[in-house]
Formats: sequence, C-alpha cells, structure tokens
Amino acid sequence: MLSEFWPYLAILAGFFSGIIALFEKKLLKIEHALAYTASITFIVTVFSFMLLPFANFNIIPLNWILLYAYSITLTISFWFTARLFRHGNISIASPIYKTLPILFVVIFAFLFLNESLTLIQYGFIIILAISAYLLINESKKIKESNNYKYNYRLLILLDTLAVSFGLIILKYLLNYVNIASIIIIVNIFTSLNLMAIIVRRGSTYLSWFKNDIKIYINNIVLISTLTFFYRIIFYLTISSILISLAIPIANITTIIITVLIGGVIFKEKSLFKKVLLALIMIVSAYFLIVT
Repeated sequence: MLSEFWPYLAILAGFFSGIIALFEKKLLKIEHALAYTASITFIVTVFSFMLLPFANFNIIPLNWILLYAYSITLTISFWFTARLFRHGNISIASPIYKTLPILFVVIFAFLFLNESLTLIQYGFIIILAISAYLLINESKKIKESNNYKYNYRLLILLDTLAVSFGLIILKYLLNYVNIASIIIIVNIFTSLNLMAIIVRRGSTYLSWFKNDIKIYINNIVLISTLTFFYRIIFYLTISSILISLAIPIANITTIIITVLIGGVIFKEKSLFKKVLLALIMIVSAYFLIVT
C-alpha cells in the first residue's frame, strides 16, 4: 500500500531533512561538530525506545553484522556532515552532499541490488556529476582549527561514499528486519561509536558533549525530534520503492530548501550561481526519474 504514496513520503522526508539542515547550520556556528553529533544521536536513541513495542530482535547473525556496518556509515556521515555544515556554506555543502549520493547509489544499486537504468537516465547522471563538480569548485580548503586543515572536497567525497554504502546496506536490511528494530539497534550502535570517539579524544571532548546537552538542550531536543520522525518517514520511503527512485526525490527536496532558503538566511556569496547549478541538478534528477 505504501508503494502508492512513496513520492509523497520521499518529498516529506526531503522536507524534514532540509529543515534539519537549516537548524543544524545555525547551531553549529556555536557548537563543536563531534559534540553536536553525539548529543543529537544520544537524544534520538532515547526517543527510539518508544518503538520497542513494534520491534523484533530475532535477527540472524549476518544481519546483526550489517546493522553494525550501517551504524559505522552513519557515524562517519553524521560527524562529517556536521563538520561540513560548521565550516562550509550550506548552499554548497547541501547540494553536493545530496547529489553525489544519487550518483553513487545508482551505481551501487546496479552492482549489488540489480537495479538498472536506461541510457538516457545515465546521461542525466553525467549532467548531475558535472553540476556537482562545478559546485565543489566553488569551495576552498577550509581551516578547522589553527593546528591543521582538512580538504573540503575530500571530506565531501568520504561523507557521500559513507552515505551511499549505508543506503545500500539499509535497503538490503529492510527486506529482513523491520523499521522499528533497525532504528533502535542502529541508533544504539551509532551512539556507542560516537561516544568511543569522544572518549578516545580526551576529557575536553567529553566536557563539550556534557556542556552541549546542558546548554543547548532545547535546540538539541528540537533537532532530535525532527530527526527521529525524519528517520521513520525516510525508512518507510526506502522500503516501499526502488532506492534509485526514492533517493533522487528526497534529496532534490532537501536541495531546494537548503539552497533557496538557507542561502538567503545565512547571506552566502555567489548565491545566484549556486541556485542556477542546483536548479540544473534538480531538473536533471527529475528527468532521471521520469525517463
């Protein structure tokens, strides 16, 4: 039954994702990326326990391994995305972050899930790739601190690869594990992963995490609530249709919100050029779906 409504679910998921990104950008101006990521994940994990009555933990060992593998991709994605939003322009970061997974997911879905597209659709994928490259060229190397730099392009690539691999794992898992179980288990694993990173990095990071929970609790709860409902809607979308179709629709919606609204709110430079490139990607992704 959900298969009939998947476009609406995908648009709704993309809308939630875009609104979350705007709130994240605002909060990450004052929060540390790792502490923020751990705080949000911790609260979402607490929320996920509301789904316990619907969960089924009778899961085969292979799927437990894949659930943990999925949590690793989320750990990387959440942390790197927070760093991108903290140090970069949202009207650059979001279109790239949401476009490249379309390309990777289509390729990985063909290789691992036997989902195939037409030659015309592959042509639109090339247009998406060129547009994304031009957007990436708008960015520069950005300082994370006075001690070292990271390469913006490399961070985006690693982030989108983690997202894309994770989505393929998720699509497979949804055939064998129900949504409530995935949300609960993966959130617990992801929280543990992030806390392990924080502990390994020392007492300073642990203090930041505690302070974030204490000082920014209202903002963190708001974003966590939106994230919790986004996950449910997004997983319902992925479970109801081919992932090669669901991801473009959801991600296009996010791009519209973050580029057209976020660029204005945060008064970012070269907005016209970024909007034009984003529109090209939106049109290309649309035809990628309908052709």
